[in-house]
Amino acid sequence: GAGATPANAVYVIYTSGSTGLPKGVLGTHRALMNRLAWAEAAFGLAHDDVLCQKTRIGFVDHAAEIFQALVSARPLLIVARAQAGSPAGLADALAAGGVTRITLVPTLLKAMLALERPLPALRHIFCSGEALVLGDEAAALARCFPNARLSNVYGSTEVGADVSCHRAAGWDALPAGPVPIGRAIANTDAWVLDERMNRVPLGVVGQLYIGGAGLARGYLGNAAATAASFVPHPFASQPGERLYNTGDLVRMDASGT
Repeated sequence: GAGATPANAVYVIYTSGSTGLPKGVLGTHRALMNRLAWAEAAFGLAHDDVLCQKTRIGFVDHAAEIFQALVSARPLLIVARAQAGSPAGLADALAAGGVTRITLVPTLLKAMLALERPLPALRHIFCSGEALVLGDEAAALARCFPNARLSNVYGSTEVGADVSCHRAAGWDALPAGPVPIGRAIANTDAWVLDERMNRVPLGVVGQLYIGGAGLARGYLGNAAATAASFVPHPFASQPGERLYNTGDLVRMDASGT
């Protein structure tokens, strides 16, 4: 309508409930559009790019999968549920559709590696949803995805899906062990704080808080949970700014990674 603003809710998506009862997250137009604009600016979209939607609409990744294609006027392959639930079926769909970029949870990425099936059309693989920990998979990744680069992205439903990104220079540049979650995306800030909301020194473990354009309005009909997770920003430049407490422990290096 005529009164719509970027702060209006664009969806309500429920959390998994892994840390309590599921909560309905009120994501905003601002958060979704910031995520889409960042991805297009950071990674570009070629004239022959083909995007893919394979995530259930109950999970926040589906929004970027669908709307990245719509806002950029690129083809979108919608993978049937039966195919998306099987690594081999998904590989068949990607190959047949000529998909060039996809988001995969690390578990699914590794399951597709086990197929030993090359997918040369893929150019961008985004890992999200779980910690990405690698062993000696670099050679298998290069065989299966010979033309692709991997980006490890981090986020949650409460912050518009993705708020940080680590772009690997190549398959052989990926570390054995945990892959960094990278630096904050555009219009987003990441803070590593102690229990008193003070910044911890570089390299010291603290709790990760997120601020900026990606924050949701809060939890639908749950003011107490909203207040507990979306807290006043102690270093705000504008009145009313908030930080989202991710609950995750991290450490930041001198580069901001």
